[in-house]
Amino acid sequence: MLKRAAAAFSSLILLSSAALGAGPGYGGLYIGAQGGGTWVDDHEDYQPDSYYTFGRAVTQPLSGSGATLGFFGGYDAEVTDMFVLGIAGDVNWDNTAINAAELPDYKPWVKMNWDASMKAKFGAVVDDTLLYATLGYGWANFSWNNRYFDTDDGTDSPVSGGVQVGLGVEKHLLPNLLGKVEATWTNYGSYDVHYEDETYWRGQPTALAVKAGVAVQF
Repeated sequence: MLKRAAAAFSSLILLSSAALGAGPGYGGLYIGAQGGGTWVDDHEDYQPDSYYTFGRAVTQPLSGSGATLGFFGGYDAEVTDMFVLGIAGDVNWDNTAINAAELPDYKPWVKMNWDASMKAKFGAVVDDTLLYATLGYGWANFSWNNRYFDTDDGTDSPVSGGVQVGLGVEKHLLPNLLGKVEATWTNYGSYDVHYEDETYWRGQPTALAVKAGVAVQF
């Protein structure tokens, strides 16, 4: 009987110590701000009947990078002491110029103006740090300006979207303040650029973004 009581008391002490030493949980609503950089790869698929290609199908690579700044938020649920499921979203303002190396006079040829995403979040808590992966859908706005003849003719501003995947790390900076670093890769599908009432070319952008942010947890 005495041994059982001693064992129960020891177990109670261990459980209490673990509870006091455990960090704050990752369940609940959060909202915050973030910033970082975006690297975009794109290529133009010119239509064979475009006057620029003289009847040929032409593909031209584009690339660029720039800063990004925005807001994010979401809701996480602690399924177990270790695993977390959630939903998250963000919207960002981008300053990414995407140019063709062969045509330096185009400045900028294409610009990425904003992006947004909605995604599911799957995470595991390791040593009070949340390691997670995301899967969802992203959208982005790309503007085009015909600068070859130093004019503003041929402006277009399409929006395209596609699958986004990501990896991230979250850590409590304070009991209700989260810090995070996240990297995402998005295939934005394709968008058409029109010039003089015809499809001039078709873009197919992908983007890698790395962002750091802080959020208030409720």
